[in-house]
Amino acid sequence: MVRVVGGYEEEVTRVVKGKLVEYRINAGMPGTFHKGRLIFKPDATNGDKTHVVWTIFWSPTGFAAGMVYKLVMTGFCNIALYNLDRKVQGLALADAPAGDDDAAAAAPTDGPVDPAAGMLKDGEVPSLQYAARLQTGYEGNLTAKQQKGLADLLEALKADPEALELLHKHPDGAQRMALRFLRAECHGRDRDFNVVKSQKRLAETLRFRRDMGADAMLVKAPPCYTSFVDIGGELEVIDREGRVVVFSRAGLLSVYMDPKALMDEEWKQCVVCLTERRLQMLRESSKRLGHEVSATVVVYDLKGMSFASRNIIPFTKVINSIAAVHYPEMVDVIVLCNAPGIFSSIWSMVKGFLDPVTRSKVQVYSAGKQDKERLFSTFRAMIDPAKLPKEYGGDSSIVVPLPGPAIAAGVKL
Repeated sequence: MVRVVGGYEEEVTRVVKGKLVEYRINAGMPGTFHKGRLIFKPDATNGDKTHVVWTIFWSPTGFAAGMVYKLVMTGFCNIALYNLDRKVQGLALADAPAGDDDAAAAAPTDGPVDPAAGMLKDGEVPSLQYAARLQTGYEGNLTAKQQKGLADLLEALKADPEALELLHKHPDGAQRMALRFLRAECHGRDRDFNVVKSQKRLAETLRFRRDMGADAMLVKAPPCYTSFVDIGGELEVIDREGRVVVFSRAGLLSVYMDPKALMDEEWKQCVVCLTERRLQMLRESSKRLGHEVSATVVVYDLKGMSFASRNIIPFTKVINSIAAVHYPEMVDVIVLCNAPGIFSSIWSMVKGFLDPVTRSKVQVYSAGKQDKERLFSTFRAMIDPAKLPKEYGGDSSIVVPLPGPAIAAGVKL
């Protein structure tokens, strides 16, 4: 048995069943779900690697909380499963008795992951400092292995002249674009690049941008884009680091979103156009500041959120199918504010499974007075108060627009 301390304390029991290695987690949370089970299964699509299947068990009084947990994991914490996989594999290697082949098979090939490494101390607040200053893999901050990985990728692309030509025509420039995709496929403590996976993904994205007419969208948006912007009701400001900070009333959008407001292809076009325009804003910041600014900060205001509504799920799937595949490494920090009490409780449990880098990218604030004071202080340090809406602790009279469907339903600020 091993004990993990994250946002809460839990017990992890390891059980070997033939070729499967099962981890049973007892969280001891009365009234909510109280057990979880992790099962390692061979992944035929990924060589000798394994992946995690997570099953939730809940008591009758905790059914709703269990459903909320599943929704959160699906909508906001997909990356958690990958990091949870790596952490538990590391625990397996550390906990396995000598000669235990099942545990050894489940362990990562690049060494065990120390679950306590880099853990935030109690009460410590993750910084919203630009991630590129903290990690390797960016221009001017490459390890020797990463430099070789970049050179190998550019050399490998010579076998695909079409992709190579598209890469050199990309507005970011060949090197920055290549590094974005290499960072998305890095692994291990040294953040080594996976050149093969990066090359395949990069080539697919370059052709995807060409087929979608992404460069032309920077000059002229598709006809449906105005409607799309009205539906979302977001506000964009530039912070002191040059990042694009996006304020979204995601809570209301989850209730009033109409997935049929646009055709499927129109949603796709608009997501590409929006993402490309934000990338252009980041390029302008990079030019102004004299160093690369490659990621955004997203602020989701969850006020008015309903876990019962599924209206936003189709749109979320469109975003994931495009952003997760073709626009990696674009989000530096996700801030969830005015979070319902149950959401904050779930996050306190989920974050214990995340590695320190991922955990520092997600911050959750409730609607309570103490959390609001912390949130406002964070925002004022990050954004010039003259640009920050008063609703979020600033001095600006500008407001984050309501989503169009909420306005149509009679919702007022």
